[in-house]
Amino acid sequence: MKNLKILLLFIFAAFHTAGFSQTEFYVSPFGDDSNPGTLEAPFQTIEKARDAVHLSGKKATGDITVYLRGGTYRIDETIRFDHLDSGKKNAKNIYQAYKDEKPVISGGIQIMGWELHKNGIWKAPVKGVNFRQLYVNGHRAIRSRQPNAGDFSRLKSWDMPGKRIVVGGGQISNWNNFEQVEMVVQIFWAESILRLKSFELHGPVFGGGNAYVTIQEEERELLFLRENPPILNNQAFHFENAYEFLDQPGEWYHDRSAGWLYYKPRPGENMTYIDIVAPGVETLLEIEGTLDEPVRNLVFRGIGFEHSTWTYPSDHGCVNTQAGQYDVKTESNNKQNMYRPPAGVTVTAAQNILFERNRFQHMGATAIDLFYGTMNCQITGNIVTDISGNGIVVGKFAQDKFTETSTPYNPDDKRKICTDDVVNNNIVCRTGRDYFGTVGIGAGYTAGIRIEHNVVRDMPYTGISVGWGWTFKPNAMHDNLIAYNDISDVMNLLCDGAGIYTLSLQPGTKIVGNYIYNIARSKWANGSPVAGIYLDQRTGGTKEEPFVLERNFIEVHSDKRLHFHMIGEVITDNNYQYKSREGAKAVMDMAGLEPGYKELESMVFKKEDKETVTRDLVFMTDLKNEKEAIKKYCYYHSAEGIWPEAVHAAKASGIEKIKIYRFGNRLVMIITVPADADMDEINRKYAESSDRIKVWGELMEALQQAPDGAGDGEVWVPMELIHDYENGVVK
Repeated sequence: MKNLKILLLFIFAAFHTAGFSQTEFYVSPFGDDSNPGTLEAPFQTIEKARDAVHLSGKKATGDITVYLRGGTYRIDETIRFDHLDSGKKNAKNIYQAYKDEKPVISGGIQIMGWELHKNGIWKAPVKGVNFRQLYVNGHRAIRSRQPNAGDFSRLKSWDMPGKRIVVGGGQISNWNNFEQVEMVVQIFWAESILRLKSFELHGPVFGGGNAYVTIQEEERELLFLRENPPILNNQAFHFENAYEFLDQPGEWYHDRSAGWLYYKPRPGENMTYIDIVAPGVETLLEIEGTLDEPVRNLVFRGIGFEHSTWTYPSDHGCVNTQAGQYDVKTESNNKQNMYRPPAGVTVTAAQNILFERNRFQHMGATAIDLFYGTMNCQITGNIVTDISGNGIVVGKFAQDKFTETSTPYNPDDKRKICTDDVVNNNIVCRTGRDYFGTVGIGAGYTAGIRIEHNVVRDMPYTGISVGWGWTFKPNAMHDNLIAYNDISDVMNLLCDGAGIYTLSLQPGTKIVGNYIYNIARSKWANGSPVAGIYLDQRTGGTKEEPFVLERNFIEVHSDKRLHFHMIGEVITDNNYQYKSREGAKAVMDMAGLEPGYKELESMVFKKEDKETVTRDLVFMTDLKNEKEAIKKYCYYHSAEGIWPEAVHAAKASGIEKIKIYRFGNRLVMIITVPADADMDEINRKYAESSDRIKVWGELMEALQQAPDGAGDGEVWVPMELIHDYENGVVK
């Protein structure tokens, strides 16, 4: 009997393995992991496809492609790849969007159960969930704050003996859940997120009185011991996360103690149909090999990555050192130990990994991070937008979590160094949305990195930052290239940074052909410089391999176009300040995205500057008034029974949303389409989207019957709008 079981298991395993000898697999949010992973019967999860690729790869000799159908893949834990998931020899394992569909990997939690609270504020239960961002109908909502978004207060001074912060007496109050309220202080080139503990009033509340604010011990011991960035009088700050701050549409507050989320809707937001998502997974995708067995030859193309989280600041505060690296230990002699925030996508010990034409957005910390041990990896043609912290990060900033910041990183095992990686033709914009002292593209101790032809825009601190350590000592850095980037509208809040910023000895490094413009000092910034290009402490090369700065066009309204501080061997040549200079126009023409990626700009800047205008179309029909017909129809429109082809046909045709409501045997369908959509064209695309869509239509028609008054051949009948609550009576 035992031998029979073993034989059966062997037969099953052989059959199972033989079943995955394909070179193409398909995944759909509406698939099933018991399927064979074909176009007609796709898997449901990426993990299942990954495992099938692994089995199939034992026999495959070429590329294996996993096609992700459009839709949202909601995950509650990280999707992981290791060396066993590598493409074999020179072949690649490719994970990409199917045709023009838009798959999204989301770590988000949909918030349901909204009810009216009071004063136009709604609430929903969120017991046991922690988050720091909220997205409403695909747009970032504002964590409740005082003063409101776009404005800040100024503190008065720092009480160094008492380790307290002095603000105006009228700026603080005994708010509910006081120890969950945060004070966010802008300190030169970084921000500090400080959880409140208590305060004392001295003098009258108004008219000159002060409040001495004590912050919680963990961040107090970090902030008051370090020397840099310096804490000075009059620095800008704001408070976050109190119910009492909920006074503007689009603001939200999470009462973790009671387990309630409060939201004040924007005009036009209907809480019955609203889509509200909180981030719930810290890292969505992790590629992790080892130095001895790196991950190789993986491609991710055309995929959306959304809704990663990072809740460390809620539980510990966050004292930023620089470029988003945060302190874990400080000493009075300016020694700081720091660590890096997590990323929505991380890559460690890997070679020849490609991320191309993906979209990273709504991330709770860093978007994508090549941590260490990477070689010849490419981040190419991606859109990185609406990011709480850093956009793209490459390389180590310290040997480990407790390495002092100015200690140069130069490991004996050079495989640890991120080497010859490429970051090119990406659009990186609107980063640093929550953590101001972060950068669009950041590189630590890297060798041979190429940061080329990117568009970098709209962030509170530096656009591109390369280097770490504040040291002339030899380290891992050399031969880095920052070239032909289009950088604008950065440094729009903090100071002591630039369009391009560098640190430390890095022989052979070049900054060439970049166009940097529209940078001006913020009224909230302190006294340190704001520049176009900033070579900071110890930047330089050697006499044999100097650091080169040439043919950059810097057209800014900041303090300085070029700023040098304690630099080493640097050669500067033919850098332009005015359009009239010969060569400046050539820099403008060459900088930014290369021709094969130019279309990305219209996908970001035009579309995101204004919300898409849509219209709703409403139809009704009847089901056959038979119990079995109603049961079948409901099943076919459930998560288990829906055909993936039907969902993908709707998306491919241009339909943004479909909702169907039922009462008895009566159905009402609401279709959301772009305001200028041509319905004949939508119907044509829907019908031609799949060979199976005709079968789906026939299956549904067999369960339906035309309602009274329908025209010949008409099943779904358009309904007439007779009243609009928000916009008045329809004439």
